[in-house]
Amino acid sequence: MGPALVTRPLRKRVLVWEPGMDHGALKAMYVNRETGTLYPDVCLVSPAGKPAFQSNTLALRGPDTDGRPIGVVWGDSTVFGLHEVDRTWPEMLSDHAPGVLFLNGGIEGSLYVDVLRRAIEFNRRHQVAVNVVVCGYHPVFENKHLASDLENAIAEIPNLVLTTLPTSLNPSMIETDISGLIVPNGDPEDPFYFWGSAQYSVRFQKLLFAHILQRNAIIRTVAARSRTPLCDLYAALDSSREQDFRRYFFDVAHPRHTAYARIAELVFETVGPVLEARQSSAAQAS
Repeated sequence: MGPALVTRPLRKRVLVWEPGMDHGALKAMYVNRETGTLYPDVCLVSPAGKPAFQSNTLALRGPDTDGRPIGVVWGDSTVFGLHEVDRTWPEMLSDHAPGVLFLNGGIEGSLYVDVLRRAIEFNRRHQVAVNVVVCGYHPVFENKHLASDLENAIAEIPNLVLTTLPTSLNPSMIETDISGLIVPNGDPEDPFYFWGSAQYSVRFQKLLFAHILQRNAIIRTVAARSRTPLCDLYAALDSSREQDFRRYFFDVAHPRHTAYARIAELVFETVGPVLEARQSSAAQAS
């Protein structure tokens, strides 16, 4: 897989986040708006001092590198995950491949073009054993250039795996008014939200679902045409197979932290063979 990557961690900049903190102010603590990347070596802790999210010297979410080859999952908030958990599903991929350190390259609210740009720029500077790209949902209702942008990025991102976008929505419930399940009307112990600050309506729900379906169809077509390995997370987490469509999600797009291990397992079903093929090629070359 190439030479091991080792970074020397600097002293972490410890920042305390408060529950209920305005998200814009919170995000400004760890995202460099000029570069569109995370600040390196930041550690967020709760008011009680419990460590949660941390970035490393590579400006990716996760632990500092330790000599193992790295894998990176790129995306938006679906990848970035919750601030208050110490391990997200991208980092849990390491549980399935102890010889590779997986890191989280997600940033909330990223447009898909920014997801691709960050992946391309990082791979120009670093050797990555496998890149998993979750395009994300933004910009909403805009898929016109997704196919061509993806095809161009595939040529510049080595060792690539694509995924479709998972969602709690499904055809059997898409016409149903679920406003009674949404906070503050829902269960405060098991909350379910909708789509950020957007006002709920069945019409908007249907438009979001159509956007996700169209984006996934484009991703599948590009993956097949370019022969890029694809993990179909939408199909694997199809909520129509569940008694409760909210089982794996706390809103339309974001997985519950209790689903992280399951998602890592599903993604590794595609990532594992890619890593094995690289190992085999490297062994033959040597």
